[in-house]
Amino acid sequence: MRCLAVRLLVILSIFFAIIPAYAEGPSVIKLSLRKALKIGQERHADVLMADERVQQALSRVGQSRAGLLPQVHGILNAGRQTRDLRGQGIALPGDPHVGPFNSVDARVRLTQALLDPSAISRMEQAAHGKQLSVSEARKVQSDVLALVAILFINARQSDADFKSRRAELAFVYQNFLAAKTSFRQGVISQSDWEDVQVNLARSYAQYHQAKSQEARDRLELCAALNLPLDAVIEYLSDDLGINVDQAQQRNWARPADVEVAQDRVTLNIAQRNVERSQQWPQIAALADYGRTGESFDEASNTYTVGLQVSVPFWEGGLRTEKIKEAESRLRESQWELERTRRANHARLLESVEAMQAAKVSQTKAKWQSKAQARQFKIAMQKYKNGSGSLVDVYQSWSVKSAIRAQENDAFSAYQLAQINVAHALGLLTEIVKEPHQ
Repeated sequence: MRCLAVRLLVILSIFFAIIPAYAEGPSVIKLSLRKALKIGQERHADVLMADERVQQALSRVGQSRAGLLPQVHGILNAGRQTRDLRGQGIALPGDPHVGPFNSVDARVRLTQALLDPSAISRMEQAAHGKQLSVSEARKVQSDVLALVAILFINARQSDADFKSRRAELAFVYQNFLAAKTSFRQGVISQSDWEDVQVNLARSYAQYHQAKSQEARDRLELCAALNLPLDAVIEYLSDDLGINVDQAQQRNWARPADVEVAQDRVTLNIAQRNVERSQQWPQIAALADYGRTGESFDEASNTYTVGLQVSVPFWEGGLRTEKIKEAESRLRESQWELERTRRANHARLLESVEAMQAAKVSQTKAKWQSKAQARQFKIAMQKYKNGSGSLVDVYQSWSVKSAIRAQENDAFSAYQLAQINVAHALGLLTEIVKEPHQ
């Protein structure tokens, strides 16, 4: 036992020497949940990529609009060639070959769509696609904020547990030193002395486990927020401003996932209209002007003006099948919208219930913590007066630490439920804003 105690003392001396170095990291960042959400909104790669997809959708709107605007092309053909008149159905006596001769044709050609229902439908489809991209970007942002909130809550909880275990280890170590002196003086028994050593070893193991968990959760949070991986984070508590009454009574904005499902229905309606519009005639105006001749010097001005009408009569059933496919895709998206609405509503009700339960647990743990703090003070006084034992003190301390951990767990569960409610209501982007905004 003495060897075990010596080894523990050596380990603890090295360990407590490391703690100050750990506290003096290269940077200390004060981070609240609201600030973490704001950083995630600005720096997370998924949010940045979603914004780029919105820009791509805007470009597709411009591309589809181009089909309704005038198309102007410059054309230049120049060459030296021969021709066989028999290939044109002309049979003359003698050599049927003509040439070689030079040929030059330079002109400007203008095309303007006068009636093109498919181009109009494609432009509308692109506009709805842009709106879907905006909704998807909002959903990505909402999902990222929910993920960042969970990472922050986990990291804060691990940090609180780590600090609690560190304080517990320091307390147990002080009891260990006092018990060692009492054992040498014959005040406590061999069994009590062994219990003290076991408690010290258990406390050290729990501390080391909490330290590893804190490091993992902190690194995950730093990676998500693009913060320095060696940063020391000081976690701040803040109120998100969401309570049960608000969640049950207020008519909030449409949730991001429901909005995406609704916009996908709208886009599929536009896609069906595109397929239907392919059955209608297309009319375009054509005009060109230029010079044609043997060379640029020996050429004459020529022009063309006309209309082009295209009417699809029969395509082997291709258009009918495409319309059927588009209608089936539309019905699928409508069912998806209904499922998303139901799932989101169920998630909202579940989150509200969880928020209520967490609030009750938080209040209960707070009162228990105050009561146990008094019990611990009484145990310490009894020990100092000689009417109590170190075992009683340690047990009281353990109960106090457990209740404090329950209080932290209840607070984290309450904020996690708030995040879930905000996510279901489409409010996470509003939470990022400062309260005065």
